[in-house]
Amino acid sequence: MTVNCVCDANTDVLCKKGQEHLFCLRKLRSFNVNKTLMTMFYKSFIQSLLWFSMICWFWNCSVENKNALTWIMKHCSKVAVAKKKMWN
Repeated sequence: MTVNCVCDANTDVLCKKGQEHLFCLRKLRSFNVNKTLMTMFYKSFIQSLLWFSMICWFWNCSVENKNALTWIMKHCSKVAVAKKKMWN
């Protein structure tokens, strides 16, 4: 029971941070920033944070939490790199 509460709290925090970074990516795209720099931002700030968290406790999350984290990664990678999936 406590593990699920911790997992839910971690997922909520990560989703919030992911939304904030997604906003930054969209702003960078609106300023016509080079795709290489956007990819670097994605890998540095979003992918590294999510992958570390997923390695630690992703297996213990509910399906709802896993879907929320996957949604963040999917949308951020779409904004950062067009036509290239970075989350697979």
